[in-house]
Amino acid sequence: MNRLFDIDISEAAQSLAVANTPYFLLRKLKTDPAVREISERFSQDEILDGLRTALEADPTESVNAVRPYVYLAALSQKPSPEALKAATTLQADKWEWYLLIAASFLETYFSISRQTFRAEPIILSSARPTSTVPASRIVFKA
Repeated sequence: MNRLFDIDISEAAQSLAVANTPYFLLRKLKTDPAVREISERFSQDEILDGLRTALEADPTESVNAVRPYVYLAALSQKPSPEALKAATTLQADKWEWYLLIAASFLETYFSISRQTFRAEPIILSSARPTSTVPASRIVFKA
C-alpha cells in the first residue's frame, strides 16, 4: 500500500453510514485506525492533494463519501495546522458536513508530536535488605 487511496477506510464509511450528526462522525474519525495510519505514513502535501482529488469524486459511493472527512481528520493529527487551514478553503459543495467538520478540526487543533522511547531495565539492589529475601526492583529509564 504505497498510495493514499489504497488505505482501507471502510470502518470510517460505516461510521458515516450511522452518523446522525457531524460531531458523531468527527468523534469516530479521531479514533479511526485508518486516519492515524494516513497521518503517520503520508505528508501534509500528499494528504491535501488526496483531499483535492477526493472532493472531485462522486459522493454517492460510501467510501468516496467519507474520504474527504478522513483526510481532514488525518490533517488534524499533523504537527502543523497549515494544510488543515488550506483544506478549509477548498470547494466542497457535494459534502454537506465538510465545512463544519473542517472548521471543528481547525478550532480544536492542537499540535501532536509522536516520539518512541526504548526503555531498558536496570536492576537496583537495596543496600540494606530488611529480610532474608534479596531486595531488588526493576526501574526503567527512558
